[in-house]
Amino acid sequence: MREGLVTPDNSNIETIKALSPDKKTLFVVLMNNRTEPTSATVRLQPEKIRSGNGRLTGLTQGKSVSGSTVTLPPFGVEVWQYVWQ
Repeated sequence: MREGLVTPDNSNIETIKALSPDKKTLFVVLMNNRTEPTSATVRLQPEKIRSGNGRLTGLTQGKSVSGSTVTLPPFGVEVWQYVWQ
């Protein structure tokens, strides 16, 4: 994946990124590696892969992601999906 595609401002939030075979959907897994709740502002730059507008959805919660701040429980995981339209 491209450098700077997903950038959390907290080093305790780790990421895994995956692109669908048709290159229309980006998946981002955010993981808290601490034993306490952790918050971070996450910068997502999908234009590093392709141009165009898209929609960001939190798959863990099943709702649209508004803003880029996430709070994860101890060793928590959240999955985001960005779909280009």
